[in-house]
Amino acid sequence: MRGIHAALKNSGVALRAWRVPPTKAELNRALRQGAAILHLTCHGDVVKTDHGAEAMLVLEDNDGGEDWLYGRDLVTFALRGALRFVLL
Repeated sequence: MRGIHAALKNSGVALRAWRVPPTKAELNRALRQGAAILHLTCHGDVVKTDHGAEAMLVLEDNDGGEDWLYGRDLVTFALRGALRFVLL
């Protein structure tokens, strides 16, 4: 985290970074703030569904249990055009 903070501070670009609790609600709230570069450190998988393969992320519910998030739902969290880059 210190290395990321130092790189952002020294980038010469006006950036704001913060850690977000790994819940759907907090991720949704953070991505509604505007332009975003998203760095997720969580587990995930690709699962078979009736509609084909789906990317899934493992977040947490309010009690710390697993709460799966479809990749297609993640893109609806950010304002249209605001999500600039995602690093998983």
